[in-house]
Amino acid sequence: MAVKDTGPLDWQVPIVDNSGRPSPEFQRRWNQQRTNNDAIGIITTGSGAPTGTPKDGQGYVDIAAVPPAEYVGFGGVWKKVGVFSFTQLADAPSSYTGSGGKLVKVNPGATGLTFGSLGVADLPSIGDGNIYANVSGGVASPTAQSLSAVLDYVLSSTRGSVLYRGATGWRALGPGASGQVLQTNGAGADPSWATASGGGGGSTTLLSEIIAPGTSGTVTFSSIPTTYRDLKMLIRARGDAAATTVVLNITFNGDTGANYDYERLTGNNTAASANNSLAQTSLAAESIVAGSAPVGLADFLEIYIANYRDTNFQKAGYATASLKVGTSAGNLTNDKKSFFWRSTAAINSITVALSSGNFAANSVISLYGCL
Repeated sequence: MAVKDTGPLDWQVPIVDNSGRPSPEFQRRWNQQRTNNDAIGIITTGSGAPTGTPKDGQGYVDIAAVPPAEYVGFGGVWKKVGVFSFTQLADAPSSYTGSGGKLVKVNPGATGLTFGSLGVADLPSIGDGNIYANVSGGVASPTAQSLSAVLDYVLSSTRGSVLYRGATGWRALGPGASGQVLQTNGAGADPSWATASGGGGGSTTLLSEIIAPGTSGTVTFSSIPTTYRDLKMLIRARGDAAATTVVLNITFNGDTGANYDYERLTGNNTAASANNSLAQTSLAAESIVAGSAPVGLADFLEIYIANYRDTNFQKAGYATASLKVGTSAGNLTNDKKSFFWRSTAAINSITVALSSGNFAANSVISLYGCL
């Protein structure tokens, strides 16, 4: 039996049947191929966008465009499917005019972009992480701004605020109440202010420390914060005056009126004494060795001031000192003093001044805040 003829469309589809006529399946596939060829057509080229009504699948290439643009017929219209240049985008104008350093923003209605400055009205919500050229209002021209000015606008301009990283961005924690301390709440939580615990003599924080250069007999601590309950001053010092000892005089807030009272108890291996002084113009805290004392000696004082920030009561405190002026009997002294300042004002500055001469170089005066 002879093998039936098969056609080029599919080598398994007979071209004719047993009677020699074209097979129905061959005729169907042949007609389908003719329909496809007619629909697709050939890809044509030209200069400019295509015109007329295309058939579905018909192709066209605009070879005059840079880069060349490809179009395909679909639903009776030409659809551009090739590479677009920036100015060929539907929502972009054909050209832009700008200059270096200007900002770009989307036009109202999202119809394109424009060059210009951003003003307050253009700023997104606080905390988006951006830095802008103009935070002072208006959009006429960019304004140079410092980083501090930008942070003031987008975070906070309140004095005492603290910058921290929140869950969604950087934030500012406003100032806490007087005397509160900053408290961490662990990983994954924001910090907060908390009431300080403990009393006088508790944890201490160094507020300021001065190492004398040897050219001045006066030391002042100013702008003392009201964050703490008490103050403590430690003095390790020597004077350079031509004397065995000099006196340390202390004043608060620059007050040199007759407002200082103190009671003193002094003792060594040969004698002890007690005395008080009222309505003095400064607090004669203690004495320290000076230039006529043996070389290498320096004395130590601790001065404690209770409730320094309070504005209801007069201030009280104590001073204790270890004094050594030589190695003979009676040259070592232990000195204690209770003192009072007749003022209810919060203490914001403390001045320590020698009765004569300067602090010897490398004398150290430290001020601590106590919770």
